[in-house]
Amino acid sequence: MKRIRKRLSLTLFVLLVLGAIFGGGYFFGLRQNQPTEGQIVLSTITNERLAKFAPLIQMFEVIQDRFYFSLPTDEEMIEGAIQGMIDTLPGEGAEFTYYFNPLRAKINRSMMAGGFAGIGVRITIENGQTIIVSTMPDGPAERAGLKPGDVLIAVDGESIEGVPWEIRSGLLRGEAGSTTTLTIFRIGEGRLDVDVTRDFVPTPSVLTRILGDGQVGYISLEIFGDTAADEVREALKQFLNEDGVEAIILDLRGNPGGHQTAGIQILSQFVPGGKPAAQIYSSDGAYYTLATWPGGVAQDIPLVVLIDQGSASSSELVAAALKDYGRGILIGDTTLGKGVGQTPIPLPDGSLTMVVDHEFRSPKGIIVHGVGVQPDIRVPTSPAERQRGTDRALTRAVEVLLEQIGSPAP
Repeated sequence: MKRIRKRLSLTLFVLLVLGAIFGGGYFFGLRQNQPTEGQIVLSTITNERLAKFAPLIQMFEVIQDRFYFSLPTDEEMIEGAIQGMIDTLPGEGAEFTYYFNPLRAKINRSMMAGGFAGIGVRITIENGQTIIVSTMPDGPAERAGLKPGDVLIAVDGESIEGVPWEIRSGLLRGEAGSTTTLTIFRIGEGRLDVDVTRDFVPTPSVLTRILGDGQVGYISLEIFGDTAADEVREALKQFLNEDGVEAIILDLRGNPGGHQTAGIQILSQFVPGGKPAAQIYSSDGAYYTLATWPGGVAQDIPLVVLIDQGSASSSELVAAALKDYGRGILIGDTTLGKGVGQTPIPLPDGSLTMVVDHEFRSPKGIIVHGVGVQPDIRVPTSPAERQRGTDRALTRAVEVLLEQIGSPAP
């Protein structure tokens, strides 16, 4: 009887999880209430569909009843099953489809909102390697001894080779006060293990400074988060109305993307409203064009955009559109080539899924995915090189803009 009750409870547990995974609709043939406004119904679960998951439920029961060694938690097993589904997706489908458990979903939302518990580093991808570009002054990483130019090899003993960008950066985040062990490679010292204690890390989207003897405004955009568009707009207004700069550099190097809407809003600061921003090819067979917004504040000022292998997604949307319109000069290296997007879908238990559901192309229809956006002037620079104070791409950008506005280089 005890085993029967256990089996029943396990079966009900898995069925409830499956119901949570697949959202509203039908459960055991009974129709649920209509979704409230803004709620996304992922699927309807009929008895026929539910029956296909019988092997999963049976395997769950067999493992619980018979497995000799210590078992993971139920939540870990369910999360593993979900990841297994993602891993069966072909090619880029698996690479850019993600599942975040409730904790990681919370961290993801915090990061996009402008702060999270992490280690205080900015990372980029260079030739397939994850490299630390910078550390936050007096942040957890700097206090632990991490340095720009360090190559990240593993997190808590797990190799990050082949792990998608969003997951790599997500592994560095967690609860404040928790400790993570990073395995790095440092030139001159070899392979090192470094323990870092996470702390709350404020993440402003924008860093600014003035270059070229006061004539060039520089904006480095870390991520296309919730506040990115407003921060860029305010920085541009400060440069143009208060500081009197005559040219702008938008640095998207190492920027992994973020909200697509933020990308269009930032593009709209430099391109007139109503212009095509991107062509969208959706998983439901639909095709449509996204348009720029009116009211941009920097539509005529000379512009250079810095890009590299770590520029992805919304960064590429912005760069591709500016290149199509000849609105700015792209300097740096070819971008990552992530020309697909995902719609974040929260699940009832607080977890989050992001499934690739569309491809975007430039306003002229030029493919970005798997190809990347090519710079107009190729000047690749590594994070380690920039840390040593030799940023050839930035130097070239200043030279190009000063030449455009008729001012000699400093």
